[in-house]
Amino acid sequence: MAGKHHLGERVDIQPDSLIRVARSGNRRLLILNDEQSIHTIRNPLTGWTGHYYDDFALGPLLVRARHALVLGMGAGSSIVTTRVAAPEIEVDAVEIDPKVVEAGVRFFDLPADADWLHIHIADARPWLAHDRARYDLAQVDLYQGGPYIPFYLATVEFFQLARAHLNEDGLLMMNVFDASRSRELLNSIVATLKRVFPSVMVLSVGSGNQIVFAFAAQQSLAAVCNQLNKVARNETLNRLAREAARWMAETDPPDGTPIFTDDHAPIEEITRRMLTAVRP
Repeated sequence: MAGKHHLGERVDIQPDSLIRVARSGNRRLLILNDEQSIHTIRNPLTGWTGHYYDDFALGPLLVRARHALVLGMGAGSSIVTTRVAAPEIEVDAVEIDPKVVEAGVRFFDLPADADWLHIHIADARPWLAHDRARYDLAQVDLYQGGPYIPFYLATVEFFQLARAHLNEDGLLMMNVFDASRSRELLNSIVATLKRVFPSVMVLSVGSGNQIVFAFAAQQSLAAVCNQLNKVARNETLNRLAREAARWMAETDPPDGTPIFTDDHAPIEEITRRMLTAVRP
């Protein structure tokens, strides 16, 4: 993105890849590749997005969050909202595409020089394999410019690696897009997470997005909802928390649900079935 760019201008980063920043009302959108995959949303007037990114701010309400890991940073929307709930939190953020980071700095007020934010340009899993830090909170939002999760970022082995970086009472939050009635993809990811984490819960946030909460320590649904119902400092955050307490659920995947491993993770096949099922 050399030189000056205006909102709505298309910027080629690879021969078959595209980044576009656009306005929609008061919001700014970061769109990747297929003109339908919105990678980041932010309203500069409020700092909130009105979409699932906001729900990542629930993490600090459930665990004492001093150090967070963000895998799949995009242009940083979830970081901004998380710091509403935890203004002193330190963040390590991993993003594979430097042009996305540059767009975040140019158009989404991403504070690249802040002493509390450490941005790493890398593929999430190799970076995690070499990282030695421990975190209270991990946010996972890893998509390859569309509705497909790279298979090696949703397996038992990946979640084991992520849990090894969490403190004893840590929390992993993962965005999963599954708009189908069968919830085949969501069920497999929940079943896979349950092989690694003792407590897994799901919050459906609309438009096919689910935030999956995986706790490193045993948690009950009642205790989590009680924590969310406590009054938050911010009006928007308080509303989000109370809505989450209303809709948070424990999910029991059906018998025979595939468990994703490095040797067998048919995520693309399941995603294609999901997309076919939801097309009009």
